[in-house]
Formats: sequence, structure tokens, C-alpha cells
Amino acid sequence: MSNVTNLTGMSISPSLPTALAKRHDDRRQELLGDDGGGIEFSQPLQMKENLWLELKGEMLGTGVLILGIVAGNATMARREADEGDDFNLDLHSKTMFGNLGGAFSVVAAFFVSFDSSGAHVNPAVTFAFMLFDGFPVRKGILYMVAQLIGSFLASLLCCMMFTGLGSQDEKYVTNFYHTSPSPGTDMLTAFLAEIQCTAMLLCGIKFLAHGTAPKPNKFVMGFGIGTLVFFILTNMGYLSGGCLNPAREFPPRVMRFIDSWVRGKGIEGTFDTWEWLCPTFAPMIGAPLGIAMYKLCSNSDAQKAFKQKQKNKKMDEVELS
Repeated sequence: MSNVTNLTGMSISPSLPTALAKRHDDRRQELLGDDGGGIEFSQPLQMKENLWLELKGEMLGTGVLILGIVAGNATMARREADEGDDFNLDLHSKTMFGNLGGAFSVVAAFFVSFDSSGAHVNPAVTFAFMLFDGFPVRKGILYMVAQLIGSFLASLLCCMMFTGLGSQDEKYVTNFYHTSPSPGTDMLTAFLAEIQCTAMLLCGIKFLAHGTAPKPNKFVMGFGIGTLVFFILTNMGYLSGGCLNPAREFPPRVMRFIDSWVRGKGIEGTFDTWEWLCPTFAPMIGAPLGIAMYKLCSNSDAQKAFKQKQKNKKMDEVELS
């Protein structure tokens, strides 16, 4: 059989379409596997562009989350410093202010990043999805890096606004950056409380995302998870500080350390104790436990529907390639 010439004038063997079809089938088998699982290999340009968009969404969403939380706490601390003894606000009111600020920061983060990346905005969430939901490892690591970068940039912005990075009055320098256990709470108790809080958060997220109705969108997920966060912080967050998110803890603490170093105080109040270990690592333990709780308690039909949805998504990726 004679060769065929394409539009560019190149000669093509008639067997080439068959070879391409076989390559497509092999590619499908690599990605999906026999059970619908699989490993992510090199992606076409379109998929790489989508990944870049997702990473920007994670960085922006996490930045909005941390900006809202840290700036809210900083506003309260600055107002208290300005008013001095005339500032009359009881501890319960301050707690409600902080908890509501954290909850609505979650809502805002979902508004800006849900459509582009799914709004993980939390390394613990991404890590748990990597372990239980087949989220690609390479992509998950990139997500977590983007989240930490977004958190650090938001913390830097807050530092420049509220403490001037060492240039403003000393009275404005307080710990509004990161969390810490309550006085009298030992490390083990703080770890257990943080693990439990994060597990409850992830269990709730899974039920919200895979329930029957309403269909998950940025409004349902944002307000739903914001409500969960407010509930957890108000009822259980006091013991450990209610971090729930390593990006909420570590980059802001590093930013506070830089501000303290500029002021000549070194690690005072930041890394002079081991308390930073709890909010940094306990959520990474609690998040997978939360998904395990969900799988134990949820309807098996809902889990099958989710797995089929994941398989269909991977099939769509194959078609793009």
C-alpha cells in the first residue's frame, strides 16, 4: 500500500493511525490501570497549564485565608494597644471575634480558589487526599509548596502593615501571627486536641463534598467548612490553639521570627520552645484520621460514586492527551 502525504507534504505510512490508536490505548491503561487507579505520568501542555492555574489558585486561596486570620488578630491587638486601659473587651468577646474571623476567612479562601484548584488551602488536607483519595503525589507536593508560599507572603504583608517589619512602636508587637497551646496545657494534651480537631474538620469536609444534595460548589463548601471551623475553634480550639492547618502556623511563625530578629530579639517567642511542633505536625496526623473516620461511617454507595467520578476525570485527562 502506498504512503499518504499530509498537509505539510510529509509522507505518512497507512499503519500510523493504527500505531497512534495503540499508543492511545497504552496511555489509557497506564493512567487508569485495571482498577481505575493509576499513576500520573508526563502531561500535555494543556494539562500543565491547568496545573499552573491550580497552583496559583492554591497560593492565592491560602494567602487570603492567612491574611484574614492574621490581620484580624492584628487589628484586635492593635486596637487594644491604642486604647490601653480604656479598652474594655472581655476574653469571651475576643474569642468570638477571632473565631468568626477565622471562619469567614475560610469562606473567602473558598470563594477565590475553589473553581481553580478545589481550595485545599491546607497542606494537611492535601496530604490526606494523597493518602486516601489517589491525589497525585507530585501534584500534591506542588500544592503544599504553593500553600506555604501563599501563607508566607500574606504573613509578610501583615507584618509590613501592622508592625512595620521592625520599624513601628514596640507596643504593637504581639503574637498575632501564630497559634500556641493554652497556659497549663502540656505538649501531649495539645497534640491530642489538635489531632482531634483536624480529624473532625476533614471528616466534615468529606461528608460535605460527597453528600447527595446540595451539589458541592464554592458557596456550599465555603460556608459549610467555615461553620465547621467556627464550631471546632469555639468548642475545642482553646487547648491547642486551634491551628488545623500547618500553613496557618509555620510560615507566620517564621515571619514573626524575622521581625523579632530585626528588632534584636532573636528567637524569643518563636522557636525558643518546642510548642511549634504541635500545630505544625499534629494536623498532618489528624487529617488522614478524619478521612479514615469518614470511610468507616459513610455510605458505601457514596464512596463508589466518588471513585467513579475520579475514574471519569482521569479518562478525560487521557482524552486531552
